[in-house]
Parts: sequence; structure tokens; C-alpha cells
Amino acid sequence: MKGDKNKFYKIGFYSILAILVILIAFPLIIPQENSYTVPAAEPQAQLVPYTLKYFLNEVVEDEIVFYVSMANYGYADATNVKVDCDLYKQNDDGSLVDREPDYTASKTFDIIKETSTEEIVVTGLGINKLDLQSSYLGLCKVSSCDDCEVLSQRLMN
Repeated sequence: MKGDKNKFYKIGFYSILAILVILIAFPLIIPQENSYTVPAAEPQAQLVPYTLKYFLNEVVEDEIVFYVSMANYGYADATNVKVDCDLYKQNDDGSLVDREPDYTASKTFDIIKETSTEEIVVTGLGINKLDLQSSYLGLCKVSSCDDCEVLSQRLMN
């Protein structure tokens, strides 16, 4: 009688062990279909302009020159990139006098290659209209482009 009882426990133990092995091994043996898929994003140009420096042209007295480093972090070329460089008048403490720029120079570039950084030059005429004894802050931004995203605008939203 005692032997039948041990045999019953052994059968139960091995049955449970076999079920556990099947439950663990089954997902590993048979590949499962992924129930969701994330569509691949289209490659897009991602631009960030960095204003390096700006100065008055000594040869053409009415001209200002902006040096801008344009970084494209995307995996696509940016085309028809319009860059606006603005001058904002500053107070003695460095704060802006007005949110509207006192001067704007613009230039359109045909292409900024993917995953690259290019040094670009934006020039503008008519700078003599400004009070050159005042302090100004120069900032450049991408105002428009084809099939691209301006990362600084994403951060502002």
C-alpha cells in the first residue's frame, strides 16, 4: 500500500514537471509573431543653426556679415533652406530692448547635406540705418525649408 502511494506522488510530480517544461520551452521553440509593428519613419533633415559671429564689413561699409554653422542631424538632405539673421538692440545689462529685430538679413541655400555641418555666410545691406553706438545681439534661425524639421523650433513647442 505504501508503494502505491509513493508511485502516485511520483506520477504527479513528473506530470507537473513535464507541464512546466512544456510551458517554458514552447515559446522558445516556436517563434511568435510580433503583435505590433512600428512603421519606419521617413528620413528627414533636422537642422540647427549656430550663430558663430557677425561684424560690419570694412570694405563695403553698409554691409553686415553673419557667420553661421548649420548642422543637419537628419538622414536626408535639406533643400531650399532660408536663413534669417536678426539684430536685436540690447540694454547695458544685456537684456533686449524689444522682441522685434532692428535688422534682418536673409539668404536661401539650395542644399545642406545629410548628417553634416556647413559654415555658411549671410550678408545684408542697409546697416547704416542702425545706431552703431548701441549694443546688438545677433541671432540666426531657419525660417523655412523643404522636407525638414528645425530642432530649435521643436524645443520651443
